[in-house]
Order: sequence, then C-alpha cells, then structure tokens
Amino acid sequence: MKKPFNPILGETFQGHYSGDPFYCEQIFHHPPISALSCYGKDYTFHVNVYPGTNLGLNLNSLNITENGFVKILLKKTNNHIFMKPPGYCF
Repeated sequence: MKKPFNPILGETFQGHYSGDPFYCEQIFHHPPISALSCYGKDYTFHVNVYPGTNLGLNLNSLNITENGFVKILLKKTNNHIFMKPPGYCF
C-alpha cells in the first residue's frame, strides 16, 4: 500500500478522470472527513463524506454509513442534484 492507512490531515491528491481534473483532500481527522471536487465540461460535483459504523445487537452484523453529501451541478440546464452517499451492511 503506497498511501497511509490512517489519512493525514491536509493530505491532498490531484488527478484526471476522462480528461476532467479532480481534487481530493483529507479535511478532518476524527471523524476522517474527505472532500472531493471534479470539474467537467458539462458538470461539476463536490463530495464530503465521513464513515459511521454500528454493530448489530447480536454482534453478527456491521452497518457502515457514509455521512455527508454529494452535490452535482449540470451546467447546460443549471440543475443542482443533492444526494446522500449510500450505506452498507455486512
């Protein structure tokens, strides 16, 4: 693994996805909050997420939630889409 397992506050990453630039940053340590922004020709999106966990009553299940938001702007129509990240159950 090339990145730290426990993200460092202020750690950043920049890259391109299908030619569109995106930027990530670890903006808080406890809880670990990550921010991501992507700027496409026809859209922009911003994401802030942090995990939450809950053990089942008999300790045989684990619910993981992604708290935070996803905000998408479609530039051609000026529509804004707001979403809550999905959760997971193991």
